[in-house]
Amino acid sequence: MIYFLHAELLWALFLLLPLFYFLKYSKKSYEALFSKDVLQKIRVKNRGFSKRVRNILLIFASFFIIIALARPVIDKGNIKVKSSFINVIAGLDISNSMFVNDVYPSRFALAKKKFNLFLKDMKNARVGVVGFSSQSFLVAPLSEDYHSLDFLVKNLNVSSMSLRGTDFMSALKQQMIYIRQMKRKHF
Repeated sequence: MIYFLHAELLWALFLLLPLFYFLKYSKKSYEALFSKDVLQKIRVKNRGFSKRVRNILLIFASFFIIIALARPVIDKGNIKVKSSFINVIAGLDISNSMFVNDVYPSRFALAKKKFNLFLKDMKNARVGVVGFSSQSFLVAPLSEDYHSLDFLVKNLNVSSMSLRGTDFMSALKQQMIYIRQMKRKHF
């Protein structure tokens, strides 16, 4: 069923009739309204459409503008969309041991590079990121926007954090909490 949120604006369609009449039957020329000097300055050279085509386009454009302002709505009830996305939450170790330079420039830089390669291979997946050391926190929620995820992980700065040690269980617990929250939201 189609209805309009602002049906009162449809009355403006009747204003198109005088506009149509004016464009179709107006015999006045611009020479009668303006002097020749002014006409030369304001006249647009006729390189495009003919006057008739421009008038038809003006009528159609006015019609569709009025319809759009009335805001048509198609009401068919709830629409359920099945998505074939899988949810992936990546854990990123941010402990001090990741800043050892046994791998150039550091393990942390290598992990960020590997995450970037991982994102390039992902298709039909929502990816989230959890950072962990002795505690864990959500870096990025589940998202299909891989560019934003890559940006967040590339610019992840943990130099101001003083978390020591690595606790894998805190990362797994954080991921389980987040997955339970997402199931309640019916993703």
